[in-house]
Amino acid sequence: MSVNAVPVLGTQSFVTDPANKFNQLMTDIFTADANQSQLYNGHITSLSDMYQRSAGDPNSIPRIFGDALKVYLSRYYNNVNVNVVVSDTTPDIAGDGLDIKIIAQVYENEQEQVYGYLLKSQNGALSNLIRINNYGG
Repeated sequence: MSVNAVPVLGTQSFVTDPANKFNQLMTDIFTADANQSQLYNGHITSLSDMYQRSAGDPNSIPRIFGDALKVYLSRYYNNVNVNVVVSDTTPDIAGDGLDIKIIAQVYENEQEQVYGYLLKSQNGALSNLIRINNYGG
C-alpha cells in the first residue's frame, strides 16, 4: 500500500517518514484557522475551532477533539485510533485550567505508531503544548 505524503511549504515539499509526518499534521492543526480559506471554509481542522466548539462544556472536549482528529488523520493513515482525556487542573473553578492529553495510534503499511501531546489550557487559552513519550493511563 502506498504512503500518503504530507505537503509542506518549505524545502522538503513532501514529508513521508512517520514521525515527521505526524508532527507536520499536528503542527498544521495547531496553527490553522478554520476560516482561513473561502474554498474550504468549514472543512479545515484547527485547534482554535475545536476549542470554540467545546466552549463552556469541558466534558465535550474528548468527543469533539477525538472525532475531528480521527477524520483529519484518516486522510493520511490507513487506520487511526484517537484517545482524548481531559483533566481539570483547578477543580474549584470548573474549566479554568485544563490538561488535554491526546494519544493517537496510527497505522500505515501495517505498522503501528503511537504519538502523544499534552495541551495545557488556562482561562480558555492554550498555555503550553508538550509532546509526550510516556502515554501511561
